[in-house]
Amino acid sequence: MRKLTLLFLATFFIVNVFGQTIPTDCIGYWPFNNNANDESGNGIDGELYNTIFTVDREENSNSALSFNGTNSFIELAYSSQFVIPNGAISCWIKTSNDSRNTVLCFGGTNSLARFSIEVGDGSTGYLTNELVTIVTGAASTATVNRIGYESTNRDELLDGTWHHIVVVAGAIYKLYIDGEEKLLTMGAGTNNGQFTDISGIDNFRIGSTNINSVGENVFFNGDIDDVRIYNRALTDEEIVDLATETPVVPGSDAWSAEGDNIFNSNSGNVGIGTENPTYQLSVKGTVGCGEVIIEDVSGWADFVFEDDYNLMSLKDLENYIKANKHLPEIPTTAEVEEKGISVGEMNAKLLQKVEELTLYTIQQQNLIEALVNRVEQLENK
Repeated sequence: MRKLTLLFLATFFIVNVFGQTIPTDCIGYWPFNNNANDESGNGIDGELYNTIFTVDREENSNSALSFNGTNSFIELAYSSQFVIPNGAISCWIKTSNDSRNTVLCFGGTNSLARFSIEVGDGSTGYLTNELVTIVTGAASTATVNRIGYESTNRDELLDGTWHHIVVVAGAIYKLYIDGEEKLLTMGAGTNNGQFTDISGIDNFRIGSTNINSVGENVFFNGDIDDVRIYNRALTDEEIVDLATETPVVPGSDAWSAEGDNIFNSNSGNVGIGTENPTYQLSVKGTVGCGEVIIEDVSGWADFVFEDDYNLMSLKDLENYIKANKHLPEIPTTAEVEEKGISVGEMNAKLLQKVEELTLYTIQQQNLIEALVNRVEQLENK
């Protein structure tokens, strides 16, 4: 096989391999791989306050963030992309703290407006044994919707191990823990699925509330990883996929980074847009790049100009084309449709035909000159 080097590959993989393939409806994604950058492509990077990088659920170092429950959080630029009526939030958390913990919050700097996800008891003041609570509030009042999952089995989430949480805000609110939908109980308001399009919201934090008008700052005590925000409701199947995927990050056994270069020590195939890659890099779709370099191309076509090259006569070439409907050594349409083409090999073959055509042209030019000389000799007699 020819070796294909794509000069854009390192940058492309940072988003699509290190953080899994990111769909366009994921408007914010923070994998916390040694930074708080947004890997969705929307540039909503976070600023860290008193957080510590830690290992993620696959024991990859510097691939999750630890929050102290007192003054640590991530401040993110609030974007108009977050003003959406429906959506979903996915994240991984690890905590054993059973008091009120804020996983993330869209809040109002000068109002009571909010949309937040909280874990632990005492989040609403309306329910008993709350495990996960969805809290929304309007600009003028903190009490709009308080809906949560009640459970006496606290180890279902608060056992100090990693768990996956998804909150879906569609026609109604839905909650999933580790891929399983949980029954929600209304504490106040209605289950109307209201998301982040709440007047007065103007800030976004992970690991803390930020309702400045009443000085409310409730922090998270534990670890958070892989926070994603979608601009649509996720399906049950998509949520199960998120709950069961394995993080792939720089420094893991499979992938490592050195400068701008990325390596896979397992030498496995990589698929983009396909789950069954048959080559070292399989892309189902269009690849856009600035330059493509083909390396290690054997059989380059300069052998055509060697003295011992057997150039087919034009008459034999004509007969071949009439019989086969394609040039010699060039694959047929059926072969290309079945197997595709090797870019390096096909370029070498096309160059071979150009060089053969050059030889034919030289032969014809020599013949023309000989005929001209013969005509001139006959005219001068």
